[in-house]
Parts: sequence; structure tokens; C-alpha cells
Amino acid sequence: MRLESNIAAGLLGVIGLAGLGSATTAVAQVVEPVQASQALQNLPKLRIDLKETTVSGISSGAYMAVQMGVARSSDVRGVAATAGGPYMCATDGDVGSALAAVSRCMQGDPLAQPAATERLVDPSDGRFTYGFQGKARRDVERMAKAGRIDPIASLPRQAIWIFHGYNDGIVKLPVSQALEGWYTGRHPDGSPASGMTARLPASQVFHKDDLSAGHAQISSACTGALCNPCEQQGGSFINSCPLPEGPYDAAGSALQMFYGPLERVEPARLTGRLFSVRQTPFLKLIDGRTAVGAAADIAMDDEAFVYLPRDCEAGGTATCRLHIAFHGCMQSAVDIAKVTGQRDDFARHAGLNEWADRNRIVVLYPQATPTRTLPYNPMGCWDWWGYNDDVPARALSGKWPSGSFASRQGVQIAAVWRMAEQLADARLGGSLVRAGEIAASERPAPMLLDRSATQVLLRWAPVAGAQAYKVSRSSGSNAGGSVTVQQSTQPFFVDRGLTPQKIYRYTVSAVLAGRDGPVSAPVQAVTGPLPPPCDPYFSLTQNRVVDRSNRPTDRTCR
Repeated sequence: MRLESNIAAGLLGVIGLAGLGSATTAVAQVVEPVQASQALQNLPKLRIDLKETTVSGISSGAYMAVQMGVARSSDVRGVAATAGGPYMCATDGDVGSALAAVSRCMQGDPLAQPAATERLVDPSDGRFTYGFQGKARRDVERMAKAGRIDPIASLPRQAIWIFHGYNDGIVKLPVSQALEGWYTGRHPDGSPASGMTARLPASQVFHKDDLSAGHAQISSACTGALCNPCEQQGGSFINSCPLPEGPYDAAGSALQMFYGPLERVEPARLTGRLFSVRQTPFLKLIDGRTAVGAAADIAMDDEAFVYLPRDCEAGGTATCRLHIAFHGCMQSAVDIAKVTGQRDDFARHAGLNEWADRNRIVVLYPQATPTRTLPYNPMGCWDWWGYNDDVPARALSGKWPSGSFASRQGVQIAAVWRMAEQLADARLGGSLVRAGEIAASERPAPMLLDRSATQVLLRWAPVAGAQAYKVSRSSGSNAGGSVTVQQSTQPFFVDRGLTPQKIYRYTVSAVLAGRDGPVSAPVQAVTGPLPPPCDPYFSLTQNRVVDRSNRPTDRTCR
């Protein structure tokens, strides 16, 4: 069995949890699953424009969101990845490796550090290794050539939002840097990476890496004991990161990058409903026709959750959008209920529903589940290293090809997409009417959506008929000085390579029928400070934060 052949003896089998992303509990600690909710509803059929679908995920869910965004790029227009890495990171060829998942693609356990030939980033110069550069190009091109994913030409329409907290010792910074580079074809220092291919313009990829967060979903809506301090690893893996203006709102930053200016409501004022739905009818084996004997046969649950805004209820006339949110390891309904007592607490507190409620965004929360038999997935992770491909009977059948987990055919990707297609009932003819999102004049109104020490994210409502947008930047709060003009085909723009703690001033104009439209009012951005030097680690065997020498520590970077 390929998985067992890659298990490192030095980790005494715990590395069999490998792609756990956020897993921090040894196998012996896994207890019997909490039963699914009794009142499961059928997944409704709604008026949704499937071409407006976006996805997000934390840790193993981030890897899953990236896989979904690549495999279904013709429909997915935005990907948000917290503490995740590049497409097919844990494979050699098409064969997934548990050891590669923990070492190459997480890098946080001192006992599972990648060999020099396995590194994503060379620590001597902070640039991508030649091995990663070649792999990043070959994997996706091989999958596309075989017709196993949507055409690569669909990727440039996407918006990409990436988050990494500098106290995350489970999935370390080089991993999220590699994800950013996978999309942009650029080294972490911004220079072009020879041999890599830019999958979309760098102005469409935002990387937030300057908060002190640990490994967690960063939410502005979590409360009580479920809501951890920003730097914490563990518990519910849902953290709050305070800023002078209030808790950092990751969901608001990502969803507004994807959809434009939105209205947020407080949790107590939500008017939609969160409810449990039957997930099992959508679970099939690799042929796409044969129903699973049990949901756990592909490490998924019987139950999923849906947040349904009032305006999107069945029978309504409004066309809505779909966001798919993938939990991380130890955050499935089974796992989070052991921490909080409620199976739906990730769906309730991830911070997404508050942005979905007034903006006609239906949120689907599909559920993986822990398994202790094959496929082996004791921490309830999404399949991003091939555990579903690795069951001996499947591998030997000749009908379950390696690498399926990252393709349209992958049993988890296909199951979730069947759920999406059920929600977006084609017979209802959902086609999003964008009139309410189009600027009222030819003059854009840019807003500062987010920023880091070296990047600024701007967003504005699209101008009708715009062929492109010109973004002008000057330094300082006053007019004058040198001006840099850049161009975007999207109604958002990520400015990169900026100086920390510096004032920048931006204006935007639309290009209309070959002419420049009126220039916007200026918007000012101040970049943040560089994150402090930080090198966190997490021991899977000790189930705690350690230093690089594998010694327990309580220190965090501030």
C-alpha cells in the first residue's frame, strides 16, 4: 500500500495523519463519532448562477478549495485559502504521499522537515527551488492535457485570496508563499521564477501574512469559549485577531474581493437560516454512478450545512450566488462537536454568514468525517494527498487512477460539485443580474479593502462597458511626486512590492471604447509593519507547540 510505504518510522505512525493540516490529536485520542442531526433536510433547489461560485477553506480545506478552484475553474471565480499550499503539493507524479504532505507541504514538525530536494523554498535565498518550479508547471499541465481538470485558460478569471498567520507552526510560511507563487509565477521577493508559468496576473492575488495568528480560521463572528485568541493553535481552530478598528474580518476581505462592496450584519441580526441537509445522496464512487455503501467509504459525513439568506429561499425571484466553505481537520461536524457540543459550530462561527445574509450568497458547508479504517483519515481532513486513491482494492482495480483526488472525477470534489449543481437548479434559469453591482457612472469609486506590509488590495464596482481599468499610484498623502500607472482587467487590484509603513495614494479610471474615463477620487492606504522574525513549529507526536529543536515552548511572536 503506497501510504504505508511512505510512513516515517520516527513518528511512530502518527504521520499517518499526514495532510491533517490542522490535526493535533494522536490516533489513540479519536473517540466514537457524534451522531448526525436527526432532522436532516433535502438539499433545496434554488435560483443560483453557478458561474458566480467561490470557494474557501482552512488548512486541509484550503488545499481542497485550491483543488476545486483548479478542477472546476470554468465555474469557480474566487478562491480563498487560509494556511494551505499549491495544487497537488503532496504528489510525486500523480501518486500522493503522506510523508510529502507532512514534510514538504506542512513543514511544521521538527521530526518531518523536508529534505533539500523536497523543499518548496530555498532557505538560503528565500526563492523557490528548481524542483518546485518544475513540479508546479508539470502537475497542472499534465492534468489539463488528460482532460481531468477544466482548461487552464479558465484560471485567469479568478481572484485569489491567501492568508497565513506568522505564529502558524503547523503549516509554515513557505507553504503559503508557494501557493502565491503557483498562481503568479513569481518568487517570494516578487521576481519572475524561471520555468514557472503565471496562471493569472499578480494583481489578482492578495496574500495577507502580517497578523500574529496561529493555525486557524480567522473570524470576526466567533464568540465565547469557542473563539480562541489570535495566536492559539488548537481547540476549535477558530480564532479572533483584534485590531484597533475591531476584529480582523477575513471573510469580509475575501468575499468583497470576489464580489465587490457588500453589507455585513451582526450575528444577532441575521435573517437567513442555517440548517442541516442530507449529504449522502451525492456521494458516489469513482465511476460517478455507484452510490457509496456508507458516507465514510469516501471519508465524508451523512450531513452537511447550508446557510440560506431570506432573499434566496426556494420560490423566490432573486438570483443568488454560491460560496462553498471547506472546514479544516479537526473541524468536521464530528470533531467540532467534541470541543463545543454543537455539530454546526464551524458553519455558525466561521464569519461567512454575516456577509452572505444581505448579499444573496448561499453558503454550502460540506463535511468530511474521521475514519479509522480505509480510507484512513482519523482527523476528518479533506483528501488532498490521495487517501481515497490509496485503498488497495481501489488501486489494484485499474479503475481508480492515481491523482483522482485532485481532479473533477475525485470522489470528494465530484460529490461537493453535485451538491452545488443541485442548489443551482438549471431548470430555474439562474443568471445573475449584475445591474445593482454596476457603478452608476463612468467614474469608479475604489475602496481600500485590505493591506499587508507590502501589498494593498483595492476594490470598486465595475463600470459598464469597461475594457480595463488604469490604477495610478503615488507616494504620500498629497498629490504630486512620481506616479506609477498599472492596468487591471478586473474591478479589483492588488498592488505589490510596497514599502512597509508607507503612505500610498491611488486613483482609478475605466478604459471605455479606447478612451480613458473620468478619474476617481483618491483613496489612501498605509502599509503595515513587517512581521517580526518568527519560526514556529508544532510537534504531532507531542501535540503541542515546540521550537525547532522539538522542545516544548509557550513562546509566541508579537
